[in-house]
Amino acid sequence: MKPFRSSTFALFAMTALAVAAPAATALPAATINHVTDYSITLSGLSLAKASFRTEIAGKDFQISGQFATTGLARLFRKVEGTANVSGKLKGNSFVADNYRSDYMAGSAHKVYQVAFSGGGVKSFHAEPPLNPPANWVPVTPADVARAVDPLSGLILPADSNPCAATIPVFDGEARTDFQLTDKGVKTYRNGREKLDAHVCGLKIGLKAGYRKGKSDMEYVAKLKDMEIWFARSPVADVYAPVKIVAPTGFGSLEIAATRFGA
Repeated sequence: MKPFRSSTFALFAMTALAVAAPAATALPAATINHVTDYSITLSGLSLAKASFRTEIAGKDFQISGQFATTGLARLFRKVEGTANVSGKLKGNSFVADNYRSDYMAGSAHKVYQVAFSGGGVKSFHAEPPLNPPANWVPVTPADVARAVDPLSGLILPADSNPCAATIPVFDGEARTDFQLTDKGVKTYRNGREKLDAHVCGLKIGLKAGYRKGKSDMEYVAKLKDMEIWFARSPVADVYAPVKIVAPTGFGSLEIAATRFGA
């Protein structure tokens, strides 16, 4: 198996990870801030760290996050970025208006912006503009008609089984399905804290926005036995991810919450 390249790392760190910022419902008018921190490791070796802050004022929300490679991973390639989404709360669901990610991988700088309306993608833009190769699978309006952003799209209502879903995710370039299957409930330990977590099998389904036959995205889609763990938010009636595990040819890639609270 080949190692993760920068684009694949960004997929895991900014898509599968960033969504774990907790949500809130039925909140007072005062602004509420909530922080979640993560470590990203491969076979126990530190690859990166990330931090995400959720700010809610009445029915308006904003999630802001940043991540960067650490340790030996930073010696091979410096990868760092930010991501932000804003929108409205409707019941116990986040409905995005605008999403933006901005990251550097070595000397390459990429910015993605997505506008949402009516439960799907209204428009999207990349800088520098995409120059698709011949084997590119283009994104069509039908692909993103019901897609959600990767920051708030995996925050799920607590009155449903979080593992009984297929979630359409669009990050401004790639359109993927997060296909979840129920694997039961386990205890997630975060220092002294113990949380009941729903363990879901995770399969990444490719839809559009990738190079067919040669893409890192196809490598991710072929990974088996991936898991995503959802725990109940301490401030609301929602589930949010606290752990993602992806077995690879180089060991287990793990994204784990080290702080899940205020």
